[in-house]
Amino acid sequence: MQHIFTWLIVQPMGYIIETIYRLIPNYGVTLIVFTLVIKLILLPLSLKSQRSMTKQQKLAPQMAELQKKYANDKDKLNKEMMELYKANGVSPASGCLPMLLQLPIIFGLFQVIQKPISYMLHINFNLADNINKTLQLQEIVKNTPSLLGMVPTGFGSASMKTLADQYQIAMSNVSGYIDGFMDWKIDFNFLGLDLSKYPNETWGPISQLLSGQITHNLWVTLPLLLIPIMAGASSWLLTKMTPQPAASQAAQANANGQGQANAAANMNKSMLMLMPVMSAVFTFTLPAGVGLYWTISNVVQMIQQYFTQKHFQKEEGNSIVIDTVKKNSKSRKKHR
Repeated sequence: MQHIFTWLIVQPMGYIIETIYRLIPNYGVTLIVFTLVIKLILLPLSLKSQRSMTKQQKLAPQMAELQKKYANDKDKLNKEMMELYKANGVSPASGCLPMLLQLPIIFGLFQVIQKPISYMLHINFNLADNINKTLQLQEIVKNTPSLLGMVPTGFGSASMKTLADQYQIAMSNVSGYIDGFMDWKIDFNFLGLDLSKYPNETWGPISQLLSGQITHNLWVTLPLLLIPIMAGASSWLLTKMTPQPAASQAAQANANGQGQANAAANMNKSMLMLMPVMSAVFTFTLPAGVGLYWTISNVVQMIQQYFTQKHFQKEEGNSIVIDTVKKNSKSRKKHR
């Protein structure tokens, strides 16, 4: 399964990011352009989702009537709701699909950032030449105090597999200081932030500050906290802009409070509430580059949603709702 994910998601993303980085040798700008490329690829699906959710909003009165009518019959309610959806060309699960697709992209981007030499520079660490070059780099760093201070503890004694799996960012960073290794160098800096670092690395310097110590690392790592803050805030704003599914509106409109919302619509609502929290937590524990992607993706989605939502609301305002509730009621009276 891991090999399939790498082949289908990680490697293509690596090639896209590498191509952009070669054209625009700025890592942060590269990730911003990469985000725009991904949004463009997902645009048809995103537009379909927004159109479906706008249609769901228009069905709110019919949904409220159904929930009031079948308040004590959950199976019948779900059947009638799905019939209403089908008659009006609405896919109740389409709202959460674009969000779910973000997860493999996030995990794939994490792999590309974590292993830039493998996926951006396409160095195969299973080849003998690259194994020898890696071990040579490790030996040089071990014997150079100034370089040894730039790599994580354990780098000097790490096995070849550990070097390839966990220390590619460190290898890339020190490569720029050693003749013959410049081709492994990637500059992760963007506006003073090292996008290869994790925002949760700020815990160490913050705890030292609380104990009365002020270290240089604090001023280097503290700005990284802006990344999860921006990711969470932009996700919250996007959630506020996202149309509420009709089933949720109908449940609120039910005076008796006994209506049962469609399961897919409930999933949409839960995802919308959880997304800001998930955004902040995920981007706090992942490289800052992932958080930058997430933030830019949210901002682009908000801009897109602002304009397309107006268009779809105008479009749906001129459309006719197929009311299966009244249709079925008339059909039953006719057969009596």
